[in-house]
Amino acid sequence: MTIVVFTNALILMNPQQVYAQAAVAVVADATAEREAVLDKIQKSMIAGGLGALVQGASYFMRKLAYDGAKYLASNAAGQKLLVFQEGLETYLANTGDEAAGAAI
Repeated sequence: MTIVVFTNALILMNPQQVYAQAAVAVVADATAEREAVLDKIQKSMIAGGLGALVQGASYFMRKLAYDGAKYLASNAAGQKLLVFQEGLETYLANTGDEAAGAAI
């Protein structure tokens, strides 16, 4: 093991002269690459935003349908309402907040 370490140290400690290589031409257009990357980022942001919007709207409509069905089912004589007890405006505001939370 000592011989291997000693031999490697001698080889690594023996610097050799290095010659410069020929110049390499760059054929990429940095401005076009930048525009392509920014375009891809913009499209991804729009797709993510639209996905969140659809998710929020879907949650809102499902919640309205479910609560509406509960309201119709519990509207028999002698039963109190299970939903819409706080008023329609407050209910819609709360449901909108929940839908925004689901979208995020």
